[in-house]
Amino acid sequence: MKDLRKHLLLFMVCIFATQLIAQEKSKVPFSNKTEAPLFPDKYFSVVDFGAKEGGLEKCTQAFADAINKATKAGGGYVTVPKGKYLVGPIVLKDNVCLKFDDGTEIFFSTDTEDYLPAVLSRHQGIDCYKHSAFIYANGASNIGVIGKAVLHGQGKTWWDYRKAIPKSEEPFVTLMEMAENDVPLNERVFDDINKTLLAPCFIMPIYCKNILIEDISLKYGAYWTVNPVYCENVIIRNVSVETIGEYGETRNGDGINISSCKNVLVEGCILNTGDDCITLKSGRGIDGYKKGIPTENVEIRNCVSLEGHGGVVIGSETSGGIRNIYVHDCEFNGTDRGLRIKTARGRGDAIENIWFENVKMGKMLKEMIKIHMPRYTDRYPAHSLTRMTPRIRNLNFRNITCKEAGEYAIRIQGLPEMPIESITIENIDVESEQGILLIDAAAILIKDIDIKPKDENILTFDNSSNIIIENMGESEKKILVKGEDTKHIRLVNSKLNPDNITYENCPEKVTILVSE
Repeated sequence: MKDLRKHLLLFMVCIFATQLIAQEKSKVPFSNKTEAPLFPDKYFSVVDFGAKEGGLEKCTQAFADAINKATKAGGGYVTVPKGKYLVGPIVLKDNVCLKFDDGTEIFFSTDTEDYLPAVLSRHQGIDCYKHSAFIYANGASNIGVIGKAVLHGQGKTWWDYRKAIPKSEEPFVTLMEMAENDVPLNERVFDDINKTLLAPCFIMPIYCKNILIEDISLKYGAYWTVNPVYCENVIIRNVSVETIGEYGETRNGDGINISSCKNVLVEGCILNTGDDCITLKSGRGIDGYKKGIPTENVEIRNCVSLEGHGGVVIGSETSGGIRNIYVHDCEFNGTDRGLRIKTARGRGDAIENIWFENVKMGKMLKEMIKIHMPRYTDRYPAHSLTRMTPRIRNLNFRNITCKEAGEYAIRIQGLPEMPIESITIENIDVESEQGILLIDAAAILIKDIDIKPKDENILTFDNSSNIIIENMGESEKKILVKGEDTKHIRLVNSKLNPDNITYENCPEKVTILVSE
């Protein structure tokens, strides 16, 4: 009966996302103070400031005038009556909520000059100046974008400009070099559409507080979709994102990217993307490390991820640290991977205190769960520990099901110089091509799992230690133990055949069988 109620709840997320607001707040395992901003009961219609319905005449100035009038009056709602409107960038200001009538359609201009001058932004974890986001705010407090409207990014123009830039002249490579060489921020300006284009996000509030983004549908922007940066107290609720479909595919079309933000709630969102659906980031390389602003205290609940690279992904820009993340009661179906944590040498800082609970997955093209650190580099040789060595620790996965994983059910790979440590994986039910793979990992508890791999190996341990496998179902599949540093592995109340344990390049008898 309990499972039935969960199933019905997830179904309601897909069909009736707006009803999720009424749910009782869940018990988050850390302090997460999120409250929706309140706005004065004053209204400023864009039509009164000259906006023309129909979608043919640009209304950018009318939107700006209404927003300016509202903020000068102490705040309120800038309203957009039902209809079609063509606009350039919308810049939100203090105490202003942009409120769309149900059924409104917004079409963002394809004239790239409308998005200049360049504004302060963060591009893939590095600060710079580039074309304005379609909806932008810098240093604002108490802002909102709400209403059951469809916002069309019309991103093809931006996609074509990006394709026209030779790979040998990739602007992002230039930006990374600038950051490594400590080029001042005011000199990192990328405003030439033909040579230095770094495509803008759909929505980017930066250095803002008290943000509400609710009920809107976002389609086919130029780049990442919803990307709050250096923000605090953010609520993203019942938002739909589509970056892949009949119109085409947004290159790097991530859905929701939380970057160096504190106290965030993402709930009731539906994502169909050509890249990661929901991601958590905190800066890239030395630029993110110097900034030192983590992403922390984030709850993600009752979200549905359809097509995309990952359902919920942490990384790979992690240099400011990521901690206190709670993902629960979500459903993924059709993504490459379900839950993924990715970082790399040179990304630095820690990913820690992460909870994933009550997650239901359909068909995953690759892994159900993947955690990996040696991204972009080889595993060996081991590197010396530095301030830029990444760390992953204190992860919890509970009550997760997956009908089909096209590769490993669970793959966890640390670094030989910095193993992933302190992970609990409990109450898992999955069918997969391959079993569980642990490489350079330590202090792992795997409990109450039912895994049905097609491969001959159900468990593979490679240079991993202090692992407990408890209450694992009956299987005639093999356990492969590898590596000189593999040790202290216990099987407790598990119905695995000890004769099916094989050893490869490791001390014999490293596995202790315990039965009760």
